[in-house]
Amino acid sequence: MSEHDADVVVIGSGFGGAVSAARLAQAGLRVVIVERGRRWNAEDFPRDRSLRSGWWWHRDRGLFDVRWLDRMLSVQGAGWGGGSLVYANVFARPPAEVFDERWPSSTSRAALEPYYDLVAHMLEVSPVGPDPQTGAVPARTTLMERSTATLDRPAESMRPQLAVRFGDPDVMVRNRHGAVQAGCRFVGECVLGCPQRAKNTLDHNYLFVAEHAGATARTETEVTAVRPEGSGYRVEATDHVSGSTESWSASAVFFAAGAVATTELLLRMRDVSGDLPDLSAQLGEGFSGNGDSLSFLRRRGEPVELGRGPTITSATIVTDAPSPGEKPAWFVLQDGGYPAVLASLVAGMNPAQAATAAVTRALRRVFPRLAEKQTAMTLLMMGRDSSNGRLVLDHHLEAAVRWDNRANSGLYRAERALARSVGQAMGARTLHTPIWTILRRAVTVHNLGGAPVGTDPDSGVVDEHGEVFGYPGLLVVDGASLPGATGANPSATIAALAERRVEHFIRRFTGDETWVPPERAEVVPVDVPEDAAIQRMRTQVTSEPPPRGPEGAAPSPPGVHFTEQMSGAVHIAGRRERT
Repeated sequence: MSEHDADVVVIGSGFGGAVSAARLAQAGLRVVIVERGRRWNAEDFPRDRSLRSGWWWHRDRGLFDVRWLDRMLSVQGAGWGGGSLVYANVFARPPAEVFDERWPSSTSRAALEPYYDLVAHMLEVSPVGPDPQTGAVPARTTLMERSTATLDRPAESMRPQLAVRFGDPDVMVRNRHGAVQAGCRFVGECVLGCPQRAKNTLDHNYLFVAEHAGATARTETEVTAVRPEGSGYRVEATDHVSGSTESWSASAVFFAAGAVATTELLLRMRDVSGDLPDLSAQLGEGFSGNGDSLSFLRRRGEPVELGRGPTITSATIVTDAPSPGEKPAWFVLQDGGYPAVLASLVAGMNPAQAATAAVTRALRRVFPRLAEKQTAMTLLMMGRDSSNGRLVLDHHLEAAVRWDNRANSGLYRAERALARSVGQAMGARTLHTPIWTILRRAVTVHNLGGAPVGTDPDSGVVDEHGEVFGYPGLLVVDGASLPGATGANPSATIAALAERRVEHFIRRFTGDETWVPPERAEVVPVDVPEDAAIQRMRTQVTSEPPPRGPEGAAPSPPGVHFTEQMSGAVHIAGRRERT
C-alpha cells in the first residue's frame, strides 16, 4: 500500500497539465488533477452583454483571467481545459532555428517531431474546411491571401492546421477518443468559448482520456501550497465553492497552471512561505509575451462577412530585408475573425469601473464601428521578442512583470507597420489597440517563461525533463518552462514538450523503459504547412533581389528575428513608426 494519497498531483488542466494527466493515468498511476476553474459546457459559455456574469475570473471566477502585470496586459483562460477553451485553435511547429538559442542541445525540433505528430493526432487537426452555409472557405481567408500577395517583399501564405472539427454542424458524432462533438458552424466565436462543441478543446481529448483512465478531477479548487513531506510532497488547496481546505500527499507534483500562475506559486513557496527555499535564482526570469500584437481592420466598400469561420484560417510568413550577410528575420501574420458580440460588450463597459477610463472610452469608440456590416477583422501578429521580462511578486503577493518596452520596440514597430501595409492592400483602415497607443502596454495571450529550462540551477529552474533543480519529483510542464519566445502559437510546443517529459517520467517511475502512449501506433503524420511556406520563402529570398522602398532605398530591417512556424500574425515594416 502506498504511503501517498496519489502518485502524482497535476496543477492545472491546460495543454501541459492535460497531456501529463492523460499519460500518467494511462500508465496506471493514481492521478489527481487540480483546476481552479469550473467545467464549461457548450451552453454555459458567457454571452451576457452586461459583463456581469461569467466573464471575469476576478469577479465571479469567470472564463477570462485578465491581469495587469505592470508593463504588460496578460489574458488567459480559466476552466477545465485551460487556455484551449478560448485559444484560436492553431497548431504550429516552430522552425528548427527556434531551438538553437537558449534551449538544451537535447531539445531540438527533430527530437520533438514525433511528439508534435502525437499531439496533432490527439487534437485531430486539419486546415480550415468549407463553410456549411456557402460550401466554400470563408471570404476572409481568400481576402487575406489576395492582400498579402501584393506586399512589396517576399511573403508566403498558408492555411495552418486547426484543432477544429469540420463537418455537418447538425450531426453529433463521437471523436476518436469517444467524446461527442459536432461540426463547425463558422460562427466565429472560438475565442469566447465554442457554443457548438466543434472546437477540439482539451476536455474533448486529453482530459476525456485522463478521466476515463481513472484520473480524479478537482475543479474550482486552487492550489495554495506545495512543500516537501517524507518521500514526496504535500499539496494544499482551497475549494472555491465550499471555502474548505483540501490536501493530498503525492510522490510527484506537476506544475501546469500557466506561465504566470505557475511562476507566481513557486515564488510564493520560495520567498513567502519558505516551503521551497532552494529554488533557483533564475525563477521569474525569461518571461516573454511571444511578441504578440493585435490590430483591427475596418474595410471600406462592399461588405464581406469577415466574421464567418474559425477565429484564424490563414497565416502569412513575411521576411524583412536584412543587411548583407545577416540571416533573414521571419514574421507571421494571421487573420482573425471578429465576434460581433465584442462590440456590445465594450459598448456596455462603465468607464468609472475600468482600470483606465481613457482606454475604455477609446475601445467604446473603436469596437462598435468595427461591428458594422461585418466589415471588421483583426490582425494577429507574433514574433520572437527579447524574452527579457522578469516576474516578481508585488505587495499583494501577486505576479507582476518587469518588462522593457524599449528592448522590444523594433518588433512592435515592425508589427504595426505591417498591419498598416495589409490594411492598405485590403482597402481598409487600420486601428491599433488603445492599450498600446495610450498606455504603452503590450498585450499577450501567450505568456511564456518564468521557470525556464537550463543546464543547471545557475542557468534555469528546470532541467531538460522539466524537473525542478534541487527538488526531485517536482516538474514544470507548461509554458513557464520555455526559455524564450517561439514566435508561433506556442500550444503545440507546450503539448509536445509535455508528451516528451511525461513519457520520460513514466518510464523512470514505473521502471518500464519501453512504455509509450497507446495512441502512438495509430499516429499518421499530418502536413506541416509552415515548413512548406518557410521553404518557399527561403527560395524567394535567395533568388530575388531585395525589394526597394518608395525612394529607391532598401527598407531597413526591424532588427527582430522570427523563427517560427507561426500560428500567429507577424509583419514587417516599411517606414518606422514613432513610439
